Amino acid sequence: MLAGSAWAQGLLAPHNHLDGDVCADHTPAFVSELVYAASLPQDHPPATPEDPNLARDIKSDEALGAEVHKEIVKQVKFVENPEMVARVTKIGEEIAKIANARMVDNTWGEKRHVKLNYQFFVIDEPDVNAFSVPGGYIYFYRGLVEDVESDHELAGVMAHELAHASFRHVAELRKRQERASLVSLPLLLAAILGGGEDLGNLAIGAQALVQALSSGWSVEAETSADLGGVQYMMQSSYNATGLLTFMERMAYNERFSPVQSLGIYRTHPPSRERVQFMRAKMATYRIPIQRSLVTTSMAARVEPEDNGGLKLTFGKMPIHVFRGDDSVARADDAEEKLNRFFDSEPTLVDLDVTNDGIVRGSGRRLFEVKWDDREGTEEGMDSMIESVRTNLQRALFDFNYRTAIDRSRSQPAESPASNSDRTSAP
Repeated sequence: MLAGSAWAQGLLAPHNHLDGDVCADHTPAFVSELVYAASLPQDHPPATPEDPNLARDIKSDEALGAEVHKEIVKQVKFVENPEMVARVTKIGEEIAKIANARMVDNTWGEKRHVKLNYQFFVIDEPDVNAFSVPGGYIYFYRGLVEDVESDHELAGVMAHELAHASFRHVAELRKRQERASLVSLPLLLAAILGGGEDLGNLAIGAQALVQALSSGWSVEAETSADLGGVQYMMQSSYNATGLLTFMERMAYNERFSPVQSLGIYRTHPPSRERVQFMRAKMATYRIPIQRSLVTTSMAARVEPEDNGGLKLTFGKMPIHVFRGDDSVARADDAEEKLNRFFDSEPTLVDLDVTNDGIVRGSGRRLFEVKWDDREGTEEGMDSMIESVRTNLQRALFDFNYRTAIDRSRSQPAESPASNSDRTSAP
């Protein structure tokens, strides 16, 4: 039986782990080894998932998780910042209450409703990572808590990890790997009885077969956890878009990672595939995608400047500076409409900036560049309008590149607010 990535479940590829001590599924290597060692048969082997006695299965998970946690405590340092711990715990407890209250659709793993006493911990390391072990032990890294752009994104990662525990994915992986080992047994027997030069090749082939099956099951586990996470988020006070935007950043960062052909050793679907899966499920559940509510990098914001102007930005990109007596009202209105525009997932063809300074998005008026906006500057009106046009085009290009939307596929349902806005816009 192969130890390693199948024995604990995690969500993420760390952006900046330090010593390469993370397994293929990005669960720390020592944790995978601990779960594997603690799960070896004891005097009283744990019940299998087929056992109708769910309480016994849960007790087995809790015992396994407790043993692993004892060892984790010996090997890592936990965050002592009370505010960070309280933030993670507060979000975790809300999602845990939902997971314990009702069943959700589950494509892979435990089909019975599992209720656990979830516990949450923050590891004091800069990795952008999270993982869970059986029995409801959920671990976040400080780097992830600092990396998320809102509580909505943090809740999305939390919901994914709770789904792993609630669906008993480790128990399911253990069961299937045991079966895979039985499937490979005839190959090993043939190698032993036949002898000769093929002995080593057949043994390697048997091991590769188990690895290939395990990797496929691990991919199924991740997809299942993504689906469960969306459903938990739907029932929470958090916006389900948070899980999507976090995955979009994962997919974006993967583009700059070294190209690897993981083959049978891939235990997670590529992040872009997970993004498309998430979008499809959000469309099925009629969840509007509202990135402006859950991120800072994909949202329009207005900030005051020292000279009295109000600077409109999208993410880190400057768009325009409003000045004059009515600058506050104009800037606030532009921020709201620009966010609606980007939340509708536009392309460059949806943008129109006229030569007289009227900015429209998808046929709706977003804002106007006025003569008063030149106040305190030496910039000409034509130059200012061209700057707005260029800035918005750059923001749109970056938005489309980061979200990597496959427009050949069905798009999520638009929010009612977007529909009503379209009918009333000038």
